[in-house]
Amino acid sequence: MLLVKLLIFVVAIPWLPAQEVNLQCANDVIRTIEEALLQRSPWALRMIDATTKFPDGIYYGNWDLFGHWGECLSVSSNDEMIKGQFCRVTLVGLTNLTSSNEIHRLPLADPRVAVSESAVALKASICVPASCRPFDVSILVSGLFLFLTPGLPVVARVKEEECFTLETASPPLETWSIVFLATSGFIFIVLLVATIADIFGRGNKLMKSLSAVTTTRQLLNAKTGSLGCINGLKVLSMLWVVLGHKYQSMALFGNANPLQVIPYLRQTIFAIISNAYLSVDSFFFIGGFLLARSFFAAARRQSFDVLKFYLYRYLRLTVPLAVMVAFYLTVLNHLGNGPYWYTLIGQRMISTCQQNWWQVLAYVNNYIGIDKQCVEQSWYTSVDMQLALLSPLLLLPLLYSPRAGLQLAFLLLALSCILPGVITYLNNYPWGVDILSDYFSPLAYVRDIGLPTHTRATPYLVGVILAFFMQEHTAKSLGISKVRYI
Repeated sequence: MLLVKLLIFVVAIPWLPAQEVNLQCANDVIRTIEEALLQRSPWALRMIDATTKFPDGIYYGNWDLFGHWGECLSVSSNDEMIKGQFCRVTLVGLTNLTSSNEIHRLPLADPRVAVSESAVALKASICVPASCRPFDVSILVSGLFLFLTPGLPVVARVKEEECFTLETASPPLETWSIVFLATSGFIFIVLLVATIADIFGRGNKLMKSLSAVTTTRQLLNAKTGSLGCINGLKVLSMLWVVLGHKYQSMALFGNANPLQVIPYLRQTIFAIISNAYLSVDSFFFIGGFLLARSFFAAARRQSFDVLKFYLYRYLRLTVPLAVMVAFYLTVLNHLGNGPYWYTLIGQRMISTCQQNWWQVLAYVNNYIGIDKQCVEQSWYTSVDMQLALLSPLLLLPLLYSPRAGLQLAFLLLALSCILPGVITYLNNYPWGVDILSDYFSPLAYVRDIGLPTHTRATPYLVGVILAFFMQEHTAKSLGISKVRYI
């Protein structure tokens, strides 16, 4: 029966309900199916073999199907008239596959790239002739479902950016990519020469500052001018960050059984994972503490230079951040390919930087365009920069009028605690990130609570206040005894 339906479908292709279907595409599809079914041609069989088959585990959430990328792109007919083209297809209209309401709230993909109509849209892959346009593929797949499953209305959607041939899967280097690589190569050679000169004792002060040996030794020196507890706090917080991002990255890739995660999400212990974003508070605390500590130490030796403070801070962070943005815009697209490349790299990283690169360098991407962030992790840098730029408004009163400065510090601390509570109450948010909630979007929670500076300032202010007390009083006067940091 299935074979009969396929033959009927092949005959009906030129008369599908869309006259804009490319005739060359229709002829190539007919030839591929005919040679696969009737002549058993290896190239045609490989094209069908590389296409997603109806999956198992549908009721367990197996809705992201990859097909076979390499097999499809290597397909070529004997006369080389037909080449393989790999397309990702979103099949909308499969919401009746399961009655579970929880799956509609389960973030099977990042909210910025997920299909808005349904959380259970099935993502499949199809290998078609290269003569077919994305529009043609969507019509053909929709028509195939119409013939095979007439009682299941399915709409196929195909983006141009998600169709690849052997040529387009690995595009040639653009001019700016070459410029970036050449510049990086030149810098590497300079650092290599400086390192060699330093090793053989021929380097001057400039050479030593560029030497990988000297700078690595300084980076790994945890004794000079540092606090042991700060290093321990960094390590523990970083482990928490890695743990949280490990689970987040797993949610972004295709999984065979994502619905099985629901019971774990309801366990209290999982709150450590779902609220891992709070681990960043440790770094805000450290940032506020170290900034204030260095400020008070420098204030004893010289007057405060506002221009130097702001210029040094901006340049020190912006130069490496600009290099990262340039890397996203140039070289990143040439480092790989595959079924998920456009979704996770092209759309999530490269396209966002093409549109919003300036928001990163202006340090405003935690307020503007958060659904299309360039260099997503730079939201932390934006918050830290904004807090640092505002810090003299608190540090100077603490320096010249400690009593008034402390009153201002504790007032700001109280406001920074009250504001998240008020926002949470007004929006009826839960106490933390709850991706199974009936009444809010995790992305909305992150937008209103997780990213804004006014909701993340509390640990930074605590760090500034602690630094003030530590510079005002010695460890002895505070009654702090020597302890071992574990």
